[in-house]
Amino acid sequence: MVVGILVFHKSWKYKGVIDDVIQWKQLPQGQREKWWEMFHSTIRGKHYTDWVFAHKLTTCIHLVNCVLIWVLFGRTQIAFAAALLFCVNPSNTQGGVWISGKGYALSCMFALLSLIFIQWFPLLILPSLLFASTALLVPCIFLVKQPHLYFLTLPLILYVYYTRVHASVKTRMGQSTTTLRTFSVRKVIVGVKTYMYYLCHSVFPRRIAMFHTFIRFFGMRVSETEYWYSMSPLFWCGCGTLYLLVTNVIHNPTAFVWGWLAYTLLVGMWCNFITIQQTIGERYLYLPNVFLMFALAHLPPILVFGLLVYYIVQLCRILPQYKDAMSFFRHNASEFPDCADAWNSYGAELWSAQRIGSAMDVWQQGITLREKDFKLANNIGGTLMGVGNWVGALHYLEMARDGCVYESREVEYIPVVLQKIEQCREEIKRRGLQVAPIVQYIPIVSNS
Repeated sequence: MVVGILVFHKSWKYKGVIDDVIQWKQLPQGQREKWWEMFHSTIRGKHYTDWVFAHKLTTCIHLVNCVLIWVLFGRTQIAFAAALLFCVNPSNTQGGVWISGKGYALSCMFALLSLIFIQWFPLLILPSLLFASTALLVPCIFLVKQPHLYFLTLPLILYVYYTRVHASVKTRMGQSTTTLRTFSVRKVIVGVKTYMYYLCHSVFPRRIAMFHTFIRFFGMRVSETEYWYSMSPLFWCGCGTLYLLVTNVIHNPTAFVWGWLAYTLLVGMWCNFITIQQTIGERYLYLPNVFLMFALAHLPPILVFGLLVYYIVQLCRILPQYKDAMSFFRHNASEFPDCADAWNSYGAELWSAQRIGSAMDVWQQGITLREKDFKLANNIGGTLMGVGNWVGALHYLEMARDGCVYESREVEYIPVVLQKIEQCREEIKRRGLQVAPIVQYIPIVSNS
């Protein structure tokens, strides 16, 4: 608790980022919600009226989870080490720091309570499932030794899925491509690669951000989809890792192995066998990391200490990204400079702050990474239209039109783009301008 407060207390002065900002509710001057109203709205994620309160509550939930880990694993030195590693693991920040990600932390809290108070397992796992679907496979932990708990909980799982999750899944599937929403044997290759990426990221989180370039455009572009279907060294490393896990489960089922197995089970549902959300999301690791940190706590003390120091250093480095939206998107772009989406989001935030020149430069940085990107090209083209650069706008809007072919989720925007293109052509014709290929972007407004 002390370590957590020392590390996370500075986040209490931060504002909200991305989804948090959307849920912000500005109250009239001098008006303030009562604390229980604020608690209720913040827990539900309905709206936020006080950033300090929301951040403190998010930190509190995270620290409660750390205490529950210590209790669950026997209140021993190993349990303490597991709780400490979990507390400061940077890959947990989307659940432990991001206000809108606290649903995953709440789901984890009730899952831990259900495992501690095993006699009430079916009742306690229900709120866990209501906050996030990440706990759907927790009952499978009991399938071997206490199968009755699994079968008692199965009706609740089905109830929650069909009343709370199914509609959302169906909607998201309708927005995704056929490759993403359907299972095939070849997806085992993708699943093994994703598992290996998640495992490495949980143990040694190096680049922490919302946008990951790994497998990002699988199922959206033919060339990238075929690349991820290939049996690369990462796939064979994953196969070797899983073989080692299965061998140890059969012949040497130690506490380390059981923790590793539970992690594998819980993270497996996010390994892109069927993809309905982000292909890679750090918040999906929050609950699985409970058991992986328990496994790592069985390593020699010197290694545990080394991991602890590494986690704290990394956490202190990436925590300021949650200061505000601008800091968040700037961090994403610097952490993953090879991710076009990170540059697009950073540019959009600059544009909303009226820093048009800087936004254009940032968008151009992104479009050099992924040519014919719909969002980037459309943003640049729309901005050039706004300043009267019709020739440049036409070039990028045509690029955006072509980008719709690669990004099926943007197809509904084609009519809008075509309308802008027609407007540019009319203005070019009316003004007698000459249309020539644009080889290099030249800023048309000064940086602000």
